[in-house]
Amino acid sequence: MGSKQILVVDDEREIAELLIFLLMTEGYKVDHASNGQVALDMLTERNWDLVLTDLMMPVVDGGELIRRMKQRSELAAIPVVVLSALPEHLVQEQCGPCACFLQKPFRLEALLGHVRKLLATT
Repeated sequence: MGSKQILVVDDEREIAELLIFLLMTEGYKVDHASNGQVALDMLTERNWDLVLTDLMMPVVDGGELIRRMKQRSELAAIPVVVLSALPEHLVQEQCGPCACFLQKPFRLEALLGHVRKLLATT
C-alpha cells in the first residue's frame, strides 16, 4: 500500500509549509492549495485520503469548500480536518460537522494524533 495522500488548504504560506513539512516527515504524500477553489480542482485530479483546511481564505473559504465537497459523491467521503482560530460552535455553523476540528493555536502532536487516527480508518 502506498503512502496516504493529504491536501493542505491554507492561504498562509508559512503555516502551509510547516504542515507540509510535518506531514511529509511522517511519511505522507502532501500537496498544497492556497484556497478552496484550487483545492476543489485538485481534489478531482486524484484520490485523496484526507483534507486539512483553514476556514478564512480568499476566493472560496474553507466552509464553502466543505459544503461543496459534501455535495459531490466522489468527494463526500474524504475526511476533513478544520484548523481555525474560531470557536468550534462557529465552525459547525459555517460548515456543518467535520471529521475533526482543532482550534488555533494547536499542538502539532495533537494534529498528528488526529491525522493518524483518521487515516487508520481509510
